[in-house]
Amino acid sequence: MIRQARHALLTLAALALAGTAGEAPAAAAKAAPKAHGKPAAKRAAAKPAFPCEVAARKVVPFTAAAVSRLDPDGLSVSWRAPASAGPVEVYASPRLDRTGTRVAPATTGPGAVAFTPKTPAARWWFTLKPACGRALTVAERSLRLRGAPNFRDLGGYRTEDGRWVRMGVLYRADELSHLTDKDLKVLAAVGVKTVADLRNYAQRAREPDRLPPKATHAVYDLAEDAPIGVAEDSYGKAASRGRYDRVLVEANRRFVRDPGASAAFGKLMSHFASGANPTVFHCTAGKDRTGWAAAVLLTALGVPRETVMADYMLSADLLAEQNRIALPIMQKSPGLEGVSPAQLESLLTVRRGYLQAGFDQVEKTYGSFDAYLREGLGLTDADLAALRTRYLVGAAG
Repeated sequence: MIRQARHALLTLAALALAGTAGEAPAAAAKAAPKAHGKPAAKRAAAKPAFPCEVAARKVVPFTAAAVSRLDPDGLSVSWRAPASAGPVEVYASPRLDRTGTRVAPATTGPGAVAFTPKTPAARWWFTLKPACGRALTVAERSLRLRGAPNFRDLGGYRTEDGRWVRMGVLYRADELSHLTDKDLKVLAAVGVKTVADLRNYAQRAREPDRLPPKATHAVYDLAEDAPIGVAEDSYGKAASRGRYDRVLVEANRRFVRDPGASAAFGKLMSHFASGANPTVFHCTAGKDRTGWAAAVLLTALGVPRETVMADYMLSADLLAEQNRIALPIMQKSPGLEGVSPAQLESLLTVRRGYLQAGFDQVEKTYGSFDAYLREGLGLTDADLAALRTRYLVGAAG
């Protein structure tokens, strides 16, 4: 009973994040009625095809879809879809390139299925196949890496025009220097080909990444072309006034304003458009530089602003335990004695105002996000078209 209740709660929470519209989720998926009296072949032949217009076959009909963890072994896949999508079949596979085995009877409308894998795998993939419309493949967002708690899939979000960001090709993360051997096996299993490092030279030298086999390490240093001391001076002024919460507000503004940062983010977006995937992009904590890069890409793909913000805020939950351990250590560091825990905590976490400062700077400097992509980051029509082709599933609906 406890597990069933938890399953229902996780279903509601996952759908609230994954979808931006749609019907209210059902408490559980309905089992399809069993057919009797005819051989399977005759029943299939006698069953009328579900009505589906040609244009609808290219559209992903789901308004929400997500995978949540029930316990150390169990998973739950939940979704919302209109009645026009028809019955939805659910398949599970340990490989992204395989549909796998059907794990539940077909059901119409919103639903949820609990699944406990019988064999271990780096990730389990669930393919939702509607009777009318294009199938959607989803997985648990976090890869649950011991040495990189903020490592997660950037896909699985619905765009404003009804398309979905593909999962399994782009990952955002914190630094990879503390990955365990088991973590590296997970990254090898998901096929990581490129690690895009947004840290500066000192950070890379102090904590070099551990790379999975055959992965290429690429550097996108935001500070490489910036005037020496400019960023440090502005951050130092905020800190000297005891306003550590303003440090990351200023950082997000500079992501947009500084030529060096724009050059690095522009090169990263160009890699996303044409480089070898799957790609992991990361900084130190995976929340500020990585957070802005993720926000830029998701916005360019047409993901709603509130969904972009929700992805950004996930870092607060994923880094909570690590930050709880780090905070008392910071309080004892030279120069930080007497600084309140609240001010120090503001450096370790994320707040909506931090990311919003970046968006506000875009409006102030460029007038629109599209102008920022083109003028600030140097992306062309071809680049933006390539991003949408590579990372979006389904037709606009």
